[in-house]
Amino acid sequence: MLNPIEVLQGEGISVLLSRYSALARYFNIKRTGDIYLLTEAELPGLAHIFESMEYPGLPLADALVEYDGRRYFFKCCESFKDMALEPFPVLELLYNPGTKTFLDPKNIYYSLRSKVIEAANGRFSGWLVVFEAAKLISQFHYDTEDVMMYKIDWHTKPPAECQRELLIELMAGQYPDKGLSFLMESGFIESCWPEIFGMAETEHSRDYHPEGNVWEHTLETLKYRKQFNPELSIALFLHDVGKAFSPEFGQKRFYGHSEVGAGIASKFLYRLGFKNDFIEKVKFLIKYHMLPGALKKLPLYRTKKLMDSDLFPVLLEVYRADISASYKTLEDYYEACRIYRGFLKNKKNMNNVYYL
Repeated sequence: MLNPIEVLQGEGISVLLSRYSALARYFNIKRTGDIYLLTEAELPGLAHIFESMEYPGLPLADALVEYDGRRYFFKCCESFKDMALEPFPVLELLYNPGTKTFLDPKNIYYSLRSKVIEAANGRFSGWLVVFEAAKLISQFHYDTEDVMMYKIDWHTKPPAECQRELLIELMAGQYPDKGLSFLMESGFIESCWPEIFGMAETEHSRDYHPEGNVWEHTLETLKYRKQFNPELSIALFLHDVGKAFSPEFGQKRFYGHSEVGAGIASKFLYRLGFKNDFIEKVKFLIKYHMLPGALKKLPLYRTKKLMDSDLFPVLLEVYRADISASYKTLEDYYEACRIYRGFLKNKKNMNNVYYL
């Protein structure tokens, strides 16, 4: 089955990689997330070709098509030579997959290698400029300057669908901690994601978490990802969100934070418009993110159903990144992997008593 680019090429319709897809190609960075396309085709024509086309309601994308687990975003223009302005010049680079050549209609070549993002285009809303800056610095080598941190009235909340796409793009980048830190400095997280802001106000014990408070620990865990899939990344981002809302119980701080966090994460993702199936997967990963460390102490009848889940390998990755960002060694992680491998090897021969 042909992908959307090949379908359009077969129809004789010109299509170019744009925005983050073109930049990733230029810097030879493998993107596992969304693909951005620019085409001279009109929207009705695209809708005729792709029956399953959706209209995301985003300011910089007219339509999208899902194919093989990825989303292809389309922006329509009358001419590639007269394409619309982008929030930042570097996003105006284009790539022709047919001829395998880059196009630079706005002469932004010398901006590409700059360490600092050039000044934003003033025609765009302040919140959109901040969102695009956060995406850029989370995926590429760019940094921002203080001059970009102008005051924004966050009382007018950006559309939920734009917040959702922001989070997805941040998590698809190599440096999500940079983008998230930028959003925290901009005031967006405090105003629009208050449950997330609570992590920055919740201190950890320095004996176990030298990296700092819950927010700083969260940013650190994202640096240890080996996979960039959305479920893993967003679960890591939210795995300790419950700590700001969990009580002390005797000598235990953050008692039940995994279960509390799963509930908070569910409401947060629902508010941003994530699909129920995705939310349920993230809830699972958050609720059980500490369980791999306890596998050696728990009887099989209590863990069999969890290890049977297709998400269990992802859960192991969440656990590995979590403990890698603390004083803990990886001994418990390797032990959990050993137990899981043994379970997979022997589960067909297990006595029925283990299934009770």
